[in-house]
Amino acid sequence: NNLTEGNTDELMEDIDKFVMERNPERMIERSFRSGLGGVLYYVTSRLKSFDRENNALPFDREYLLSLKTAVNRPFSEKDEIPDGLVDDFNAIMQQGVIDYNTPISLPEFMFQDLPNDLSDIHSISLGIEKGLTGVALKRILP
Repeated sequence: NNLTEGNTDELMEDIDKFVMERNPERMIERSFRSGLGGVLYYVTSRLKSFDRENNALPFDREYLLSLKTAVNRPFSEKDEIPDGLVDDFNAIMQQGVIDYNTPISLPEFMFQDLPNDLSDIHSISLGIEKGLTGVALKRILP
């Protein structure tokens, strides 16, 4: 995506690993802003961020299958899941084809009050709003 110098997967590796430490099927918080919905947005954005050689993805298959199971349980309206997000992820998982040309829209709230000090990523929330996935998305998306 040419937004930062270097390999995006290498730059985001620590955050990706931290995301995979959480079992999506056990996440109680399901909202877009601070829970499973935000993690889904981050993972989908990472998958679609650029075409990788040899189809090497930044998340392992076991994690992606667990995420698929979790996000196919119904979300509530208060979770604020963007239209088409679950369908987009499911299409990637079912067809194994990623559309790199579809733009990813970014809600304005995502980049407000993001942490600057990432020296201890385990002390920062995982969510988009004021959390690690928000920091990561700000780094990889236009």
